[in-house]
Amino acid sequence: MCEAKQQPLSREGTAPFAAAMLAAAFLLFQIQPLMANYVLPWFGGGPGVWTSAVLFFQVMLLVGYLYAHALAKYLSLRGQVGVHLVLVMVALVTLPVVPGAGFRPEDATRPIMRILVLLTATVGLPYGVLAATSPLLQSWIGKLGHTTPYRLFALSNAASLVALLSYPVWFEASLTRQQQVLFWSGGFAVFTALMLVCATKAWRLAPSRPMGLARPTGSPAARPPNLTRGLWLALSATAVVVMLAFTNELSHSVAPIPFLWVLPLSLYLLSFVITFDGRLYRRNITLIALIPSIAAATWALRADPDVVTQVFIYGIAVFVMCTALHGELARYKPDVTHLTEFYLVIASGGALGGSLVAVGAPLLLTDFFEAHVGIIGCGAVILCSLATDPTFSTRLAPRRAVWTTLLAAFTVLIVVLVQDTMEDDVIVLSQTRNFYGAHTIAHVWPEANGGLYELRSGGVNHGLQMRAPDKRGWPTMYYSE
Repeated sequence: MCEAKQQPLSREGTAPFAAAMLAAAFLLFQIQPLMANYVLPWFGGGPGVWTSAVLFFQVMLLVGYLYAHALAKYLSLRGQVGVHLVLVMVALVTLPVVPGAGFRPEDATRPIMRILVLLTATVGLPYGVLAATSPLLQSWIGKLGHTTPYRLFALSNAASLVALLSYPVWFEASLTRQQQVLFWSGGFAVFTALMLVCATKAWRLAPSRPMGLARPTGSPAARPPNLTRGLWLALSATAVVVMLAFTNELSHSVAPIPFLWVLPLSLYLLSFVITFDGRLYRRNITLIALIPSIAAATWALRADPDVVTQVFIYGIAVFVMCTALHGELARYKPDVTHLTEFYLVIASGGALGGSLVAVGAPLLLTDFFEAHVGIIGCGAVILCSLATDPTFSTRLAPRRAVWTTLLAAFTVLIVVLVQDTMEDDVIVLSQTRNFYGAHTIAHVWPEANGGLYELRSGGVNHGLQMRAPDKRGWPTMYYSE
């Protein structure tokens, strides 16, 4: 609890803290496409480079949040200020963040591990410091007597969104990679200056003895139950699975280029901005939009339409699904005294979701089916969230009717998605998947003139051979007359 004589931090006094959070959020998401684009040619130019990079950044976000949570829990405010300022200065010395030529792989073995090691050595410390900034500064603001609004979380995600959208539009188009690295390093120097201002203000206003976060009332806030914390983890993890799964779908069907990386991640961040702002999100509208958007994505997965249609449909689906998931997450946000724990669990969910797509999918799935898993997971988690909410209702129908309708709709979608993973009129002879892609050799149309052998990489046909003995040598596909 706060001391009675403590002078609370004014609204104007929070401006340097907000500026530091905005700078950190911008730099956090500016470096992601930059580093992934930097090492993309080194690892075969496949979509696995981006998912591995996102896995690293999600894990480092978790490390940063864990660090912030530990500081807020075990050190006084002045102790936190001293430790974090030293770490910021050490990170500044490690710049610029340029991968050394020694990290360039000589063969195709262990690509995920090599990418994780490369990124850890190159950008690990600066990124970890930036990741800890938002929860740590929000905690400082609370300890200085100002009730921490979750709207600051929405504000920092808005800065991250600007960073992502500006990268393919301006930075990648106008600057060389070396210039981009220098610009980012200069931005980190500006962030360091802002942190010095925040540290000075926090040190000067710090109370003489340790305090908890400031609350509107003096009563202690109860710790959220295990079920609620489990939903925090499930909702945040599923949103990352959805975002990365459809990124993989677009990258594999079109091309692994920064624009197609940035688009789903930008929509993911936009959903955070809307749901945590507190004024923009409408739960009933989002839930109503969830079924048609998922149905459209399911159709696109089956029909494989043209590129523009895929980008449009998948983009809407990612946005609506992430908004629904993050909307439920925001509804469960705890009192500010448990703020750093809340962010820590969100980051844990992000790392879990990134691991499932980047590491789990190539090991467990024989084709690019993670979008199917993401849709089913989204439906299951949303239904669990609604089932545990006794207050849920809509103006159009009672709670039981809405929940039953959603359950029936998702059941139908599950049946359709499972059917989509099965081949029609095809005998699969071999199907494998690794970091670089999914490859299928199949006997197509077995009853028609002996049929064909087909080689596919994901949904792209890369080779045909006629099975009839007198036609096996005929040139087809790329080699036809």
